[in-house]
Amino acid sequence: MDRVDIIREYARKEARGIEIGPYFAPLVPKAQGWNVLSLDVVDAPTLRNRAAGDPNIPRDAISRIEDVDLLGPADHLKDLVDARQELGKIDFIVSSHNFEHIPNPIGFLTACSEVLRPGGVLSMAIPDKRTCFDYFRPVTTLAAMLEAHVENRERPTAAQLFEMNSLHSRYHTPAGDTIVFSLTDDPIQVVAMQTVEEANAAWKARIARGPDDGTYEDCHCWIFTPASLRLLLLDLRFLGYIELEPIKFYDTSGNEFYIHLRNTHDTPASNLSRSDYYEERQTLLHTVNRESAANAAGMPSLSDHEVLRQQISRLEYESAALRQSTSWRITAPLRLLAAKLRVRRTQ
Repeated sequence: MDRVDIIREYARKEARGIEIGPYFAPLVPKAQGWNVLSLDVVDAPTLRNRAAGDPNIPRDAISRIEDVDLLGPADHLKDLVDARQELGKIDFIVSSHNFEHIPNPIGFLTACSEVLRPGGVLSMAIPDKRTCFDYFRPVTTLAAMLEAHVENRERPTAAQLFEMNSLHSRYHTPAGDTIVFSLTDDPIQVVAMQTVEEANAAWKARIARGPDDGTYEDCHCWIFTPASLRLLLLDLRFLGYIELEPIKFYDTSGNEFYIHLRNTHDTPASNLSRSDYYEERQTLLHTVNRESAANAAGMPSLSDHEVLRQQISRLEYESAALRQSTSWRITAPLRLLAAKLRVRRTQ
């Protein structure tokens, strides 16, 4: 199956669905008879004007931008659907490269459970950090997601924007730089942009403006690999934050991977015992580390000469620090006496 078939796997034309942020490339287009609602933060005329001003978007793609039925952010999905009196009546939700942008992802997942009928499916395509400009950014932690949920965030934080700008990377090719690549590409060609000073200046400006200045700056708030997202979803489900259980995963293809989650709201969910949870969690924790290690496997190893040079440099640094220490000066007489004894012993 290609990516479109995978994302549509649990969708049907005659069923009621929602597509999150389709922009100029809808996966379940109304123009082809799909019975869906389109959600975006701006209306269709604004999207078309934006696309017309973007030279990277093909001109014929502008005509594929469909009318927006649900106008607002994805984490307000429940209220937007409730206003149409369709809460709990949606069969499927599809989302491609949106989840990582949502400031409060737990809020979004909770809203999906309220919007979907029991047994309805949320299907998502997610960028793998190992194959895009997020290459050097650390994967998202459970603590970070919980904090965003408690704060009910509605925009990226200054810290998230700083991290994106200071660690943004490119893949060098003979034809030029690109922001996406594959797991089989040479990782040595992934280079972080030299933008730390600019990121720091922007950080300071955002802090000075304060949190309520009304400015919305988009970014990848959350960073995933397949196993890291599976781990987060497992934790959130076990702790009772979400009522969505995984039914199918597709590993990374190109620069993305795919997940399908079934709504268990008001339906008997498959039981996850404490022992089963911790066993699966332990496996996923190791898998996250293996994913990272496998991605770096193509990096050239250090030569013996380079290893020796680094060891000498480290020893020189440690020796200098030791000579400056109080303990070094205090023990100087003892070391001098020991040296004299060693010399006398060899005579």
